[in-house]
Amino acid sequence: MYDSFRKIFDKFSDYHSSTVGLNNIKSLIVHSLGNYLLQSFVSGLGYEHQVRFLNNILLHQADVDSVNHDKWADFLTNNCRVLATINETDDILDYSDIINPDRLGNTLENLNSNIIKYFNFGRIPDANDEHRLWISPTINNDNANTFFASVFTGKKVKTGHLEFDSKRNCFHVE
Repeated sequence: MYDSFRKIFDKFSDYHSSTVGLNNIKSLIVHSLGNYLLQSFVSGLGYEHQVRFLNNILLHQADVDSVNHDKWADFLTNNCRVLATINETDDILDYSDIINPDRLGNTLENLNSNIIKYFNFGRIPDANDEHRLWISPTINNDNANTFFASVFTGKKVKTGHLEFDSKRNCFHVE
């Protein structure tokens, strides 16, 4: 499976290099356990920054260890922004947490990358227990809706109106 992941990114990267660019592909959203595949790809021998043509990479509700995630995820930031969503009440990741404690997508611990931008959705009442934050009811919140609209269109997420928690190293989306 790792090799298939590499081949997909190689094809995108080759196409991007051989043309003016991929104007319609601006973001990569990696959901839940897909982040484990991305981690394996980035940590392996075949990763050569094939994702550099992207504006945004979103590690959405990442079902990966929060401890040392920065050791692989920081390699994604060559020419693009990397963002991670967190929801401490995520029901799906709560189950995963039983076997593999401290999943990146549902803990405010170990957010120690100085490159990745972390966004905590846990203060939004409509996000309670939610695993897919880009759909209703979570996006009924204006700040959540604006966040995902920016990410999906390859734009920089504006953070000036969000509370930054320097102790946790994350922005709280409320």
